[in-house]
Amino acid sequence: MKSNLARLICMGFAKEKAIDALSYHNDFKRALDKLLSNYEAASSLPKPKPQLQQQERTEPEPTRLDNPDMKEALKTYDLKAFCWNIQIYFASFPYSLIDLQEKYFHSLLYAKLCDLFQNCEAEESTSGGRIDITVKTDRFVCLIEIKLGKSAYDALYQIEGRNYALKFHQQQKDIVCIGLNFDKLSKNLSEGVMCVYDENGRPIGDIQSFKVVLTEEQKSYYMRKKKQENFKNKMKRTKQDIDRIVDIEE
Repeated sequence: MKSNLARLICMGFAKEKAIDALSYHNDFKRALDKLLSNYEAASSLPKPKPQLQQQERTEPEPTRLDNPDMKEALKTYDLKAFCWNIQIYFASFPYSLIDLQEKYFHSLLYAKLCDLFQNCEAEESTSGGRIDITVKTDRFVCLIEIKLGKSAYDALYQIEGRNYALKFHQQQKDIVCIGLNFDKLSKNLSEGVMCVYDENGRPIGDIQSFKVVLTEEQKSYYMRKKKQENFKNKMKRTKQDIDRIVDIEE
């Protein structure tokens, strides 16, 4: 009797659950059908065109690439921009073609300046010596002296010490004296110095200077490279000495 009663109670409970589940399913189905019908009706309407918002244009911040080119830098007596362009120019040459002699850097810079200026001379003679590169324009005369593995001030002192500028004082033009020094390890310009004089020989402004500041990683790399080159040169001299001794014995 009790088991039959329990069975009837379970059957009634299961029936109620089934009715609730069916009711929930029907409600969910009606809600879903309503949502789909609303979506289809909304998608059939024409879509408004999006309005483009006008944004204010902002000028980019100036970078090193915004520097004037080599010709404009020399015209404005801007040593840093001039030296920066020289570095870019020499960095474009393959390392296998670089000849670590002063005449290599001299000839390539002379060729570049000849391309930029109509009146450019190399090894122009004066009573005190020969000027490496002379650039002449309607407004100024530029005297450039080049050194390799020394100092840019040595080059400038040579221009002033040998009085190269005296030859051009009658031309009523500014005289720009530039000393450049190239480094053997980096194979590029490492230092520059400029002094500008007016047509009467009075200095215009202060002496401008440019010098490459190496990072610790670059210093370490160039020091290792220098030691390797010194070792190679030492071995080369040793081989030459041995060959000389063998020749004498023979």
